[in-house]
Amino acid sequence: MRFIFLSFLLIPFCNLQGQITPPGMGETNTASWVAVGTLHHLDQSEKISLLNYLGLGSISEMSSMNPFHRVAIYVVSNELKYKFNKNWNAAIGINYDWQNIAAKSDVYSSNGLTGKQEIRIFTKLSYVYNKQAIKYTVTVRPEYRSFYNSDFSSYTEVNQFRLRLKGASSIPLNAQKTQKLIVGVEFLGASSKHLNWEAFNYKDCRMSIYYSLTFPEANIKLDIGYMNDLCTQGDIKDASYLGVNLLFLDLFKRNEKAQ
Repeated sequence: MRFIFLSFLLIPFCNLQGQITPPGMGETNTASWVAVGTLHHLDQSEKISLLNYLGLGSISEMSSMNPFHRVAIYVVSNELKYKFNKNWNAAIGINYDWQNIAAKSDVYSSNGLTGKQEIRIFTKLSYVYNKQAIKYTVTVRPEYRSFYNSDFSSYTEVNQFRLRLKGASSIPLNAQKTQKLIVGVEFLGASSKHLNWEAFNYKDCRMSIYYSLTFPEANIKLDIGYMNDLCTQGDIKDASYLGVNLLFLDLFKRNEKAQ
């Protein structure tokens, strides 16, 4: 509860470029997340950028607090972003997720289908503004998600529409702005085809705090942080996530300079 209160104090509502937060991994006490990716600016004015990353998540058992106990999810993500001006930007992207259903139980499924696959198409619209040294953004992100078993047969929940509202604050910790504290909160609601699209349920609230470090000479960005995922469906539960992201920035441009 203290973390929730702190989040609302620090966030006047930010989807920061290259900031990756962990996906939800279902019922668990703790979880870990590692992502490695690239961020490329595709034009000289740096209005168009492409973010690609691979992610791996692990979860604990419900009877333990070990966030590395079992691999729970693999993620491949691609996102194309366009910056209209200093305040507005938009993006479109696609994700592929593979979730290890067997990781949630010591007993594998009797039919041998231990994986849940997801293909997700999403868009983003963000408003960015600066107040003194602090950068704020509010982002609306609609998503259309399709689910499949490991053999690509239809999963129980076939399709889902989900709406995400995310806010964050980026606070520089040094004059060069190579070190930042990023505090964020995100609200998620969804409606599903198997419910005939009738109910739109509030599902999650995800609060995060990250330390971000950029190495300008190496064109590398490292984020280390914590996320709390508050699930409101059924009995209210929360899970603690540890996250590490490593991004390589403008690799193509760096190679051109080296030549």
